[in-house]
Amino acid sequence: MFMRSVRIVLLLALGVMPLLGCERALTGGIIVEYERTGGFAGLQDRMIIWDDGRVTLNRKGARTEFTVDTDTVMQLLDALRKTDFAKLSRQPTPKVQGADLFEYAITYRRITVRAVDTAIPTELGPVIEILNRIVAGGTKT
Repeated sequence: MFMRSVRIVLLLALGVMPLLGCERALTGGIIVEYERTGGFAGLQDRMIIWDDGRVTLNRKGARTEFTVDTDTVMQLLDALRKTDFAKLSRQPTPKVQGADLFEYAITYRRITVRAVDTAIPTELGPVIEILNRIVAGGTKT
């Protein structure tokens, strides 16, 4: 009986914390998964960002691990919160002709949204901008 009560309290706390803006309390959880493909160079980037700032970036067959600062994590969380992911189109945006276009797939809270450079939903723009900055920071030599 005691263990059941503990589980109920824990589940309630985990369900309420994101509503209160406490995602950081869930140490080790994935905030977002990001894929960016295409562009003139035919890039294929895949990145995972955890709530403690750890980042895993797979790019050009190489895996890089690094940490982003708390301010960047908070900016990303804020941008994600402002984006109503559940209402964005989850279907791939029709491809527009162009040699340099990037295609994006962003997974947040188990919802994946896809976009193409020429058809990024306005509210998703700041999220992609932050994620691209993180990729660029992780690829500096």
